[in-house]
Amino acid sequence: MATLKEGQPNVNPISHVDIDIEENPKQKAKAYCCGETKKNCCCCGCLIGWVYWVGFLGWWGAMTITLNFLCYASVPSPFFSLSPSLNTYGTFSVILLLTLCVFCVFKRERIITFKENRSPLMSEAEVKVNLKKAFLFLFVYFALALPLHFFSKTMIYPGIIVDMWSETPPNDPDIYGEAFMFKSNHDGKDLNGYHSFKLPPANTWAPSYDGALEVVPVIMYGGNGGSGWENVFTSSFLQSDIVVYDIHSFSYRGYEPNTGMGLPSETNILEDSYSFFKYVQEKYPTHRVIVTTHSLGTGVGSAVSSHFNGDDIACIILGMPFSTMSQCSQEVAYYTPMVFLWAVDAWPSVTRVASMDKEIPLAILSAGQDELIAPHHQTKMRDAANSDNILFLYNDDVTHNAIGGVINSDIEKYTNWYNGSGDYDGKGSCMTRVNK
Repeated sequence: MATLKEGQPNVNPISHVDIDIEENPKQKAKAYCCGETKKNCCCCGCLIGWVYWVGFLGWWGAMTITLNFLCYASVPSPFFSLSPSLNTYGTFSVILLLTLCVFCVFKRERIITFKENRSPLMSEAEVKVNLKKAFLFLFVYFALALPLHFFSKTMIYPGIIVDMWSETPPNDPDIYGEAFMFKSNHDGKDLNGYHSFKLPPANTWAPSYDGALEVVPVIMYGGNGGSGWENVFTSSFLQSDIVVYDIHSFSYRGYEPNTGMGLPSETNILEDSYSFFKYVQEKYPTHRVIVTTHSLGTGVGSAVSSHFNGDDIACIILGMPFSTMSQCSQEVAYYTPMVFLWAVDAWPSVTRVASMDKEIPLAILSAGQDELIAPHHQTKMRDAANSDNILFLYNDDVTHNAIGGVINSDIEKYTNWYNGSGDYDGKGSCMTRVNK
């Protein structure tokens, strides 16, 4: 074995660099980070090596598989019939806790030393290196989070990249309805709305009506794939031989023709929707408004149910509602973006219907083959809703857009709820509550 001559600097057997480690903290840090072969080092310096990234990606993959096995899954998922449907956030918290326990076991010797000797867990050099590692990790994390945030916007609000107004077939909206403007309290900007009259007995559509039948105001908060005028016709399931429905809707902010106002978000969509409701309410001061919704619009309708009261709303129909957007999006994406949960708008519909006015009748429609919003979301909404008159309709054979299919699965029950007849006599219904 070679021996050191007097005055010869110490040779670090770990880093193989001729330095005095004790006198040079930077080199000591490098030796700590790089290890024996230097293969852990980044090319840009002593930061995070490939072992750390492989470990993190392995943990991410294991976390994703575990959540898919144990938590709620979307209908198309191969895990749908296998899942015991545990609470997602509780399960994720347990995974984080187990990860912390494994880390403590891995670092047990250092922790024991600290406990017994009260010596620092890390030297000053190690602290500096670990801070660099943490900085790089956070940099990469947020560098991934920002495009993911925009990607989630395009998935939840696809109208910001696709012209839903002009691309939606089959008809010219001006033939069947009329456009109008309303002012949003969010920022004072004018947004485009659209409405059409649904006339009996043939249930035809017209841009105006001056007949003798009573006109009932309706609002349709549509799904994320529709435009203001297409959303109106989504309410075609409303049928009557004695009244005319004046059905109103609008394209969400960022959708044609309401572009140039920034990206849509839960906050600005809700502020726009509240303003839209007030516009229709002021147009029909002697009537309560019937609120119909579908998909993304159920999140709006749930918020409207808690923002306004029974003197404003005749009834609410939620077509395939989600309990929270964050949970729904995680299921559709197989929980891969779980560590970026904050990047998705929350839309906590289940808590909002829990604070709605009891006297507002509520219908919840559920499709067993819904490829986007699994049926368990609707059962959660039903169980949480604070309404004295709840109708829950389920059809195991239909998909996400089949509102009529769900209603027709038990049309008699729906008609009784809507008109206040049969088992729903005296409970208050859409039609008995329309007039103030």
